[in-house]
Amino acid sequence: MAGFDLGLVTPHGTGVVVPTIYAEQAINAKWQALGGSPGASLHGTGADTLIEVAGGYRRSYANGSIYTRRNIVNNDWQFNPFFVGLATDQRYDQLGGPTNSFLGFPVSDFEPDPNEPGSGVTRFEHGAIYFWP
Repeated sequence: MAGFDLGLVTPHGTGVVVPTIYAEQAINAKWQALGGSPGASLHGTGADTLIEVAGGYRRSYANGSIYTRRNIVNNDWQFNPFFVGLATDQRYDQLGGPTNSFLGFPVSDFEPDPNEPGSGVTRFEHGAIYFWP
């Protein structure tokens, strides 16, 4: 599983850590790795357009959302973003998303079922959402 280790920076010598900038970079890198398939952002781009959720961040796109949770490993911020497709993302929201559901954060992108085209699963910290057309 690929992660994005983006370091810990205190901008302009302020001593203030701004993890949102690194979450933005991780989400953008994920979007690019997916070839732009999540579609256009629904709220624009830039670190100030991220939605903070339960110890992480979300950016909504036309075809779903990319979520990332912030972790500190060896004094560095690390983000592991995952894409949740639109139908699964809508169900995830109905269940309460990362903030109010038992599922927690995504830990995988959509994993297609090789035996049933269009079907698959997205895994979360404490469960999964299965999708079939």
